[in-house]
Amino acid sequence: MSINQPKMMSQLMHKGHLNPLIKSPASLEDLTDIDASGWNDQMVERVFVPATASLIKSSDRNLLPVMDVACWKSSKDGSFSLKVAYWDYNKSQFDEKNEACRRIWQSNIHERFKVFLWKLCQDALPFSSKLQSLFGKPLGDCSLCGCESGDDVGHFVLAARDLISWLSQPPFQSLLQPKDSARFFPYGAVLYHKLWLVRNDAFHNGVPVDLSSLKKNIDQSEVCRGVMEIRWGLPRPGRVRVIEFGAGAVVFFDSSGGILACGAKKIMTLDVLQGELEALLFGVSLAKDLQLVGVDFFTDNSLLVKGLIDKSSPSWLSHFSFAKLYELLVSLDCSVS
Repeated sequence: MSINQPKMMSQLMHKGHLNPLIKSPASLEDLTDIDASGWNDQMVERVFVPATASLIKSSDRNLLPVMDVACWKSSKDGSFSLKVAYWDYNKSQFDEKNEACRRIWQSNIHERFKVFLWKLCQDALPFSSKLQSLFGKPLGDCSLCGCESGDDVGHFVLAARDLISWLSQPPFQSLLQPKDSARFFPYGAVLYHKLWLVRNDAFHNGVPVDLSSLKKNIDQSEVCRGVMEIRWGLPRPGRVRVIEFGAGAVVFFDSSGGILACGAKKIMTLDVLQGELEALLFGVSLAKDLQLVGVDFFTDNSLLVKGLIDKSSPSWLSHFSFAKLYELLVSLDCSVS
């Protein structure tokens, strides 16, 4: 059983939520009132522990699906697949905390560099040592310095994860100017990526390593992207455009570019999709409170937009919030792109 919490998070119900003194079984029908539009508060309080009973009573009974369905808990759409089962079986291995990888994915660098550094940390780059472990090929010489049997990740960088830690939090960071500090990690990412490309050129094409050209190439790269300028674009005449930032912040502006209103709200979510959904629901609810009509909402989550087009929640855990969102969008003549 899944119930919607006031903070818009779905709560899975299990035996620990039941009143241990209740011995007779109760069905969902027993928990609803006569016309099935609300809850039988007395029965809910009798069957569940106080905190859970309060949670159930605060949820909207009308948002429950008409038909009960079986859901695979860890699947977005609730369906079973071998892929989901495999990830569930190996969850303890995949969930191991990796500080170096976390710093990579949260850094302000191009995605190409993130993937490269992640592969470097995971020893997934195709050095001869990696190919030897997979296919038994002989260990080649280092393409950068010519060292015999030196074509391995340990010869390219002594300790990849220590490198990421050093780039993201250099011991001399306090001596750097703010601008230089912000550029340090991106510069290191570009440096090692360019070095990898030089290594590949030497390995595959026999091109000699030219360090002066390498340095010039690195210096000419756009190392630090910084804060990107956001180009809103104006809405259609007579409409209001809304841009969502983060998990729960919205900005309303009209066709002349004037800001009509803005708001922010702390939202607890389980994943990115739910965060986008709750942010959009917050924005639509705010539009209703402001009595705005003809509002165009924009989100960067294509799964959420597709779900609204298909009138079906992309995640079974977000069913309640999705149903509420769809109901509000229809009633306010709003669009989502």
